[in-house]
Amino acid sequence: MGDEGITRRRMIRTTVGGVAGLSAATSVWGASSAPAPAPVRLVVIGIGNRCRAHLQIIRGLVGRCQATALCDVVPQRAEAGVKLAGGGDIRTFARHTDLLRAGLCDAVVITTPNYTHAPIVLDALTAGLHVL
Repeated sequence: MGDEGITRRRMIRTTVGGVAGLSAATSVWGASSAPAPAPVRLVVIGIGNRCRAHLQIIRGLVGRCQATALCDVVPQRAEAGVKLAGGGDIRTFARHTDLLRAGLCDAVVITTPNYTHAPIVLDALTAGLHVL
């Protein structure tokens, strides 16, 4: 079982594999004229200490995702969160169920206290949303 060297069969297998890989890569990345995907619309539920880091990351992902709404049981915290999120056209809600019905998002970021997660997660999943 020594060195087999290059055989015609091995050469064809390697070449076909390389062409298939190149073809797949081209179809994945496509031409540069393809439109960029729309940013993921995110909402954050729970505007306290935990949400600050999440909002900072969301702000840094310009063109890839955007905060469209914020929710907190204390309306003043939700309003203050708009500044943390970078301002703009961000709606605020006091009840997560109202936010989920508004249809403003593709995914929900939950930063409420841990013991409140279960009902919010279930409501978001029932609404067909991704949950973080």
